[in-house]
Amino acid sequence: MKRIVLLLTFCLFYMFSVQAQCPGCLLDSNFTVTPATQAITPDTMPDGIALQAYSEDVNFYLPAQFLHSSGLTVTMTKLEIIGVIGLPFGLQWQSSSPTNTWFPSQNPPSTEHGCGKICGTPMMAGDYVITVQVKAYVSTIMGAQTSDDAFTMPIRILPGSSANAGFSIVNPLGCAPIISTFSVNHPSNGIAGFSYAWNFGNGGQSNIESPPPVIYSNPGNYEVTLQTTIDTIPNWYLSSVNVLGVTACDDNPFSNVDLYIKISQGSTVLYQSAYVSNQNPPVSFSFAQLNLSNSTYTIEVWDDDQPTSADDLCGSVSFNGHATGVQTLSSGGLIVQFSITHPVLMFNDVDTIRVYPVPQAPIVTAQPNDSICAGNPITLWSSLTLNNQWYMNDSLMYADTLVSHLTNVSGSFKSVITNQYGCSSFSNIVNTVAIAQPITPSFWISGNNMMTLTSPGPNSWLQWYYLNAGQGELIAGANLNTFTATHSGNYFLVVSNSFGCSASSDTVFMTWVDAINDLDLVSNLLIYPNPADDEVHISFNNDGNINNLRLYDFTGKLLLDENISKDNSFIERNIDVSHYAKGTYLIQINGNKGNLNKKLIIR
Repeated sequence: MKRIVLLLTFCLFYMFSVQAQCPGCLLDSNFTVTPATQAITPDTMPDGIALQAYSEDVNFYLPAQFLHSSGLTVTMTKLEIIGVIGLPFGLQWQSSSPTNTWFPSQNPPSTEHGCGKICGTPMMAGDYVITVQVKAYVSTIMGAQTSDDAFTMPIRILPGSSANAGFSIVNPLGCAPIISTFSVNHPSNGIAGFSYAWNFGNGGQSNIESPPPVIYSNPGNYEVTLQTTIDTIPNWYLSSVNVLGVTACDDNPFSNVDLYIKISQGSTVLYQSAYVSNQNPPVSFSFAQLNLSNSTYTIEVWDDDQPTSADDLCGSVSFNGHATGVQTLSSGGLIVQFSITHPVLMFNDVDTIRVYPVPQAPIVTAQPNDSICAGNPITLWSSLTLNNQWYMNDSLMYADTLVSHLTNVSGSFKSVITNQYGCSSFSNIVNTVAIAQPITPSFWISGNNMMTLTSPGPNSWLQWYYLNAGQGELIAGANLNTFTATHSGNYFLVVSNSFGCSASSDTVFMTWVDAINDLDLVSNLLIYPNPADDEVHISFNNDGNINNLRLYDFTGKLLLDENISKDNSFIERNIDVSHYAKGTYLIQINGNKGNLNKKLIIR
């Protein structure tokens, strides 16, 4: 059986390497989805069994026109299958197109369907995800475009079994470590007389009919043997006796003895042979099988002297009927040899466990580290340069098989290495965190003051900067919402969080004014009610130097910008604020002498 298994394995590997095609698939032209979009069926492949042939059709729907997620109606001019990955070792893919290319819009609906077949003999049990990688060519009102996509189809390969005349193995091959279970093909069914001697090839042995599962931790081939002994026939047999020597019964010096035998159980004679004329030992007697019990039997050897005188007893020997095997007994000069047989069936069977090596697990590291300010890159590096397959949040990343992966988002990443036997190892998991950037601040100028509505939180802070010779120069102690400048120049504001992420305002040039105050800018200013619910009243004197009345929200967004006529000496406005969100706002009166800024609360 061992040679048969080796030959089978060779044939399977030869088939995988030479016969790379599956027989034709069956096209299902009725398979469609609504609303129309690319689709594949089945989305989960039927289970397969290791070491057993597998063949399943896969159909895909390729609508000539469909509504894209962008909201555009697109026409699919061509679709290519550029790869099928994740197939269990031993399975192959073959599509209905020799070039793996379809042209859905060529002659719909007949050109809107395609199929493929997954077939072969899966070698190892496990859970796999088959990924069909495609490239779609579409035309839209925006012009021709291409899009990469992928369909995934999970498949489970159940443990197969290896069998010979004496025993079966479930999970006879796989990636280390494997757990194999064994069952006998000659079960006792509770009947006495069966015995089993296992040798599992890894140093383990057992005499149990159903041994516990055996773990094979290291790669290699392990020869498993089983000797099955069946001792169930309740019979012992005697069918011949050889008389090898006699000395006590030769009463005629001129002739040879005429020997015959009697076999008795107690006083009952079970068998008496005819005499063998004129022949000295050895003399053999054969007869129909005598069924012997577990008791004492006697063999008497006689010399026939009839009719001239009485027969002579040459001697006798006694034995137990269940004394199996060849026995040579003597008594005086009598030597008798015979064999008691007891039928016992014995089977010796051999099979092989094959354990394949698992590749070294990669180690994934993040550079510069696993946390970064949003928008900045993190590079994930695998310690192994070949055969990486990257996963994000346990989802395979399309065509991402290089030594590194670049990301700028939060996620859970790992790399998987698969060797030529189909065995895989998973790296450690690296969790990346993209920390949100602070909201970009803005500020306004009022006289010599620069003010912002941006409020630092418990884990963030403000910092004012002066732009000096193209370089930002930190202004010591300037970390409040308001900063009073002491000279003209370019200023900007930075808000930072505890992780070091920061956002900068625009750079604004401020002209420093000596001894300016609110009364120099605007007189008789009234703003009420403040806080306001629905409407706010604003009035002030206009000396001809006022240019604009403006309203900003807390982010610096301009909500209202009204030009002030120089012809009116008194300005009065009622502004509807009922449609604004609750919060802090800024009223700004812009004039030739500067800007006057007042805080407004809408509740």
